[in-house]
Amino acid sequence: MLSQDQTFDDRGVWSLLADELSLLPGMTDTGRLGFAIQLKFRQVQGHYPESINEFPPGIVHAIAEQIGCTSVSLENYPLQGRQAQRHRQNIRRYLGVRLPNKTDIAQLTAWLLDVTKLDRLGRNAMDVRKTVEQLAASGIRVHCLALGGVDLTSPAGKMTMQVISAVAEFEKDLLIERTHAGIARARASGKRFGRPSALNDEQKKSALERLSMGITVSAVAREFSTTRQTIMRLRDTKVA
Repeated sequence: MLSQDQTFDDRGVWSLLADELSLLPGMTDTGRLGFAIQLKFRQVQGHYPESINEFPPGIVHAIAEQIGCTSVSLENYPLQGRQAQRHRQNIRRYLGVRLPNKTDIAQLTAWLLDVTKLDRLGRNAMDVRKTVEQLAASGIRVHCLALGGVDLTSPAGKMTMQVISAVAEFEKDLLIERTHAGIARARASGKRFGRPSALNDEQKKSALERLSMGITVSAVAREFSTTRQTIMRLRDTKVA
């Protein structure tokens, strides 16, 4: 299971595999971007995002580059909207998971009776807090034997959870700080973000020469075994 403290600097965990990219055709750019971000966030963090503010800095641009989206805006992709919820159903099917039913909750309740430490409920303070809140919303009372059997949904337990929340907020701030530090180190060392260019410098020069000779975009794209979009971006960049 991936660690919660992995950041944007850990680019490997945010990269889409070939079979994941195969799930995207047939969608609009916004839909593809939203689906891809929800999929990777679910894999990396273990849950779906509730707000775009949860995304590590730069991750939207990075994933947009991976899937070839020219737009990186999610204004028309509300995470609580019907399209996003439908995408989550498809993601669950792809990952082989499902929402819990009454039987699952009953089994979970029985399992919780044997939980002795808070770390059994999550990987860190943020995860523990979220798990307890979800269980409490389902009417499940959580007792932690390591804390003297305190009911975490009782007044005393809620006070304990407030302390946990403070630790969770501290962990979140550290995560953001490490993310920014990682990006700064990468840029300082000359690291370029995004997928590698489809053409090297010599190929770009040759492609521009052919365009200037009046050869069509499609013909140039076929010659260099790339897409028309790549050649058009190269042409537009040269014009700009």
